[in-house]
Amino acid sequence: GTGLAGTDVASHALPVLGNGVDLVTVLGRRGHVQGAFTIKELRELTKLEKEGHGTRFVVTEEDLEKGTTDASRKELEGPGARPRVRIDKLLRDQAAAAVDSDSTSSKKEVRLRFLLRPSEFLPHPDDPSR
Repeated sequence: GTGLAGTDVASHALPVLGNGVDLVTVLGRRGHVQGAFTIKELRELTKLEKEGHGTRFVVTEEDLEKGTTDASRKELEGPGARPRVRIDKLLRDQAAAAVDSDSTSSKKEVRLRFLLRPSEFLPHPDDPSR
């Protein structure tokens, strides 16, 4: 956790994170078109492995399709849609690239998933406080 000590991570989370995590999954209740991220933030995620951070960025075509609703399609066509169209293209390109290069030496992953909602929250079997 010392690598995170100087960041904006909450101090109570540092002991839980310990020496880091291997998998971060970002869940969205809506589709990727409605996501509150910028093209710049997504580009940074696509560079994690290439720039030697040992972390692969994963988004699947299946998740993108699941999150592409009628409302999403309308948002990609309307006025002011350019930023959303760019995000859609970047994520679809990333999903296609992941299929082409499924073998990776990265031990860590950041995954994006869409149109999901929790059905229940369960405590960790070894530590009910988590």
